[in-house]
Amino acid sequence: MSFLMNWVSQIVLFIFLATIVSLLIPKNSHEKVIKLVFGLIVFLLFLHPLKMIFQVEPDQIISQIQLEEFLQGEKVIEKEISDKKIEIQASTDAYILEQLEKQVENTVGEELMATYGVSVQDISIQMKESATEEEPQMDEVTFRLAENKQELVEPIEDVSIPASNHTDRRDRDIEIAQSISSLLDLPLQAVEIEWEGG
Repeated sequence: MSFLMNWVSQIVLFIFLATIVSLLIPKNSHEKVIKLVFGLIVFLLFLHPLKMIFQVEPDQIISQIQLEEFLQGEKVIEKEISDKKIEIQASTDAYILEQLEKQVENTVGEELMATYGVSVQDISIQMKESATEEEPQMDEVTFRLAENKQELVEPIEDVSIPASNHTDRRDRDIEIAQSISSLLDLPLQAVEIEWEGG
């Protein structure tokens, strides 16, 4: 009951003071502004019991809302930065791999053409998953080769496949793989040969 008496006395006292102040100030353009301010203060005095009932602290609510928005915004920004880093790293890795494939093709292509009469159609490089990013290393290199044939169209002849042809091709593959291995300074197991058209 004392709270209610205290609240009513505050309102009456403030209205009394506002009336005295409004009578003391001269009649000019500031009178409307001063009455508006006093009206807002009286309105807040009327809302004071609601604040006490719900025990709402506006400062805490505002700071909590701002903190939650800031933390959510910070998480979103961190995720976006992480996604961009991954995307940039992937495009950089793809570019490096493409340049490495071109370099390997230039290094090996001429040698294979001159020595074995085969051309490199495609190269596929698998990189080692290493802990350090400083020196990426090739784990496996797959070469797709094609016999270098003349462009002239020749009539089709009867084809006979001797039984030793498969063995000759395997021996030739091993010889080509050894040559590539020595040119690229890779272990022989890391070089794989495939032929265009099977």
